[in-house]
Amino acid sequence: MRTLIPLLFALVLSSHALLNAQEKPPTNDNSTSPRPASDQIRRGPMSSPAGKELVLAESGRSNYVVIVGTNATPAERFAAETMSKYLRRVTGAEFPVVGEDMAGTKTISIGNTRFAAQSGITGLGAEEWVQRALGDRLVIAGGTPRATAYGVFDFLERYAGVYQLAVDTEIVPSHPTLRIPSLDKRTKPAFSSRDVYDPAGSRGLPSPAPEDALFFIWNMNNVRVPYVTPFKEFRDLRVPPHVHTFGQYFIT
Repeated sequence: MRTLIPLLFALVLSSHALLNAQEKPPTNDNSTSPRPASDQIRRGPMSSPAGKELVLAESGRSNYVVIVGTNATPAERFAAETMSKYLRRVTGAEFPVVGEDMAGTKTISIGNTRFAAQSGITGLGAEEWVQRALGDRLVIAGGTPRATAYGVFDFLERYAGVYQLAVDTEIVPSHPTLRIPSLDKRTKPAFSSRDVYDPAGSRGLPSPAPEDALFFIWNMNNVRVPYVTPFKEFRDLRVPPHVHTFGQYFIT
């Protein structure tokens, strides 16, 4: 009974906190909290105050390049190529991926680059990332290559309206002109353990299926990803036990 009372008290406090959280008014666009997917899909790219935005593309044209560091890891290069690919599909403009030594003034810096270091982006946790607009430059960098990729996926969802809703369903809208608001945001996933049910078995595929890797990575899954991704930066995870764990968390 003595062990049961603290447990019941904790459950009551958790329920009260959940109810309070549900009653909070919506946050503004500068919040680090993700907006509901349905809202973002409906609205498309975020609007921003006049004079405080980056114009990544206009009428299907762009002068921007995506840059990676000299010693970029495979996961960072993958993040940069993903940014380039989906910006091209959204706007119709080309966003070539180049080394930082070839960068001009209009750049999208991905990962551990000199520009990220000069921007004062340091001290990030393993799953934290920063999205920052400075002049004509945009930088997305994380505490690890995995966090950098998360920052890219989050950016494409919030500001370009791109979604990976299922292994065979993505949303890629058309926005020949793409404006990004004044941006300086540091954030991380809301939960330390993130799992999406693996649908491969229903399609007669080995579970999980390697071709489903983008869906799992994009949605920041860190339970099944180690089995499907080719990048070691996504496999070295520290996920706490999450099922069949009563005996690990409580004295029985």
